[in-house]
Formats: sequence, C-alpha cells, structure tokens
Amino acid sequence: MLYTSYYANVKKLGNIVPICISQKVPFYASKLKRYRALAPSWEIINSPSSEYVKLYYELILRKLQPFEVLNDLSAIANNKEFALICYEGPGKFCHRHIVADWLQSNTGVQFEEYDINKNYALF
Repeated sequence: MLYTSYYANVKKLGNIVPICISQKVPFYASKLKRYRALAPSWEIINSPSSEYVKLYYELILRKLQPFEVLNDLSAIANNKEFALICYEGPGKFCHRHIVADWLQSNTGVQFEEYDINKNYALF
C-alpha cells in the first residue's frame, strides 16, 4: 500500500517516506525528498478550479509514463512505502489525489490517504 498525505502530517508517518509533489514546500519540509515532475505549474495553480484537473492532465500527466513515475518514486523512497505529500488536508481537493488515481488506474498500485488514527504495520 502507498499513501497520500499533507505537510502537517509528515512527522506522524513513521517509516513511510514522504515525497513532496507540490510547487513549493514549507520551510520545515525543505529537506524532504521531492518529485518535481508532479508539481503543478503556476498556470495550473492559478487556474479556475473548474479547469484545474483538465490542465493538470494536459500539462503534467500527459507527458509522463505512469510506470516510470512509480519506479522513480520507489527509487526516491529506497523501495520503502511512501506518501505523496502536498498542502491540502484530508477530504479537500488536492492534486495528490489526481496523481494517486492516475497511478492506481494505470499501474494497479493502491493508494490510500494516510490516517493517523488507523494502525498501520510499519516496517
């Protein structure tokens, strides 16, 4: 299982490797691993919400190969479980969920929003 989460949750991830996929990161997260290819451009960020998903697919995901992205993310995490990290809290719209759906649909790998109240088997 792989995860999505947000910056305020990073210290609660235990052995799950956080990988930032946002355009900018908070100062306290500046040393975390990043995967900039999935960061939305400022054009996408500043677009009306009704166009965000379409632009994200057209300008970001269409240029990437899902299995290559998954391999890159796994390599960044040293083949450990990882979480795609961005700003928005659980239940709020965020591009990390678009990425997770895209990877899941194209590779079959399952993603779940990390929940600090759930007991995960951390290795």
